[in-house]
Amino acid sequence: MTDAVAGSVEQASHGVRWNPFVWRGRRGWPRLHLIYFVLAMFDLVAVGGGLYLSHRLSALFETSTIKNQEWSERFVSIWKLGDLALELNGAGNDVFETHNVAAERKRLAAASETLSLAIDKIRSELAQDVPPALASYPIKTLTFVDQAMANMLGHANRTLTEYENGNFERAAASMALMNRSFVVLNRKLNDSVSAVRQIQSAYARGYMGQVDSLKRYELLIGSGMLAMVCCVVLYGHMVGRFVTRKYRDLEASQAAALQSEQEARQFAREAEAARQDAERLNGELTKSLEELGKAQDDAIRKGKLAQLGQLTATVAHELRNPLGAVRTSTFLLERKTRGLGLEPQINRINNGITRCDGIISQLLDFARTKELVCDTVDFDDWLAGQVEEHAQHIPQVVAIECRLGLNGA
Repeated sequence: MTDAVAGSVEQASHGVRWNPFVWRGRRGWPRLHLIYFVLAMFDLVAVGGGLYLSHRLSALFETSTIKNQEWSERFVSIWKLGDLALELNGAGNDVFETHNVAAERKRLAAASETLSLAIDKIRSELAQDVPPALASYPIKTLTFVDQAMANMLGHANRTLTEYENGNFERAAASMALMNRSFVVLNRKLNDSVSAVRQIQSAYARGYMGQVDSLKRYELLIGSGMLAMVCCVVLYGHMVGRFVTRKYRDLEASQAAALQSEQEARQFAREAEAARQDAERLNGELTKSLEELGKAQDDAIRKGKLAQLGQLTATVAHELRNPLGAVRTSTFLLERKTRGLGLEPQINRINNGITRCDGIISQLLDFARTKELVCDTVDFDDWLAGQVEEHAQHIPQVVAIECRLGLNGA
């Protein structure tokens, strides 16, 4: 076997891939090392099982100790409720000795509050830390304790009230009822203590059951060791066949992995090409949508301008007819009044007609969507014409002073 291992190491050092069929050589596959490996593996399993068993036992011991401590503390807490109940009972009995009703009433209130807080604390701990199936009975017994305490507290208050009013016989009767309620309260507290003890015993039985299961697990480990020793020779033969089959499967898996890698790379290239095509098509689609939006906006604008053009043409036609009549009448009037000094007024009429006609022409030009034609005009001349045209509408008390030709100064 040493020669075979040395030959395998030599082949690996020369870069030759290891082959179990080449390694076995003429003497066949060695079996002893398989048995050794199986025994080593079983040894590891046995050690692991032992460690697991030890861990489970230590964890079980720790858990049982913690649980026992918790329930012992709950047991002590419930047991101390008896001392608090005794303090509650003492307030109703000691008033016949101290004769101080106010002090005993304060004592009774403090004792009842302390007892109620202690019961509520135990109840909340049971509700939070204990499963509902286990906590239901102790909580039920604590409810009975509350009822008994309330009954006892009522008798104690009546005892103090009757004693304060001077009704000593009624106070004594109420005290007797209070003592009976105290006995009932102690009985209910004993029921709560018994309930806690029962749960503590149930936990102990559960832990003992787990210990028994671990004992069976220990027996199972021993049986497995015996079975492993009996089957080790047969297992060696199965391992050889298994390794051979797995080696062939590994080669097939490697070939399939190489083929899958090639297919994945091809798919990645195709996906990249598809992504680039999608980006190009998205760009073209975005551009087309933008052009379509512009065309739609242009069509809407042209439609509105067409409607405005129709309206403008109608208005221009209706306005220019009377303007033509005014222009004709002004022309005739100018001929007949020539030399009478009415030329400025007639000129203003002609200027107004010309201005209205220009406005109509500009409105028509705007509706026809023609491009603007800008021209340079003399601002002084334009301003003088505007002032002259609108001067007749200004009151005579207003004087207009217009200095032209300042050259921007």
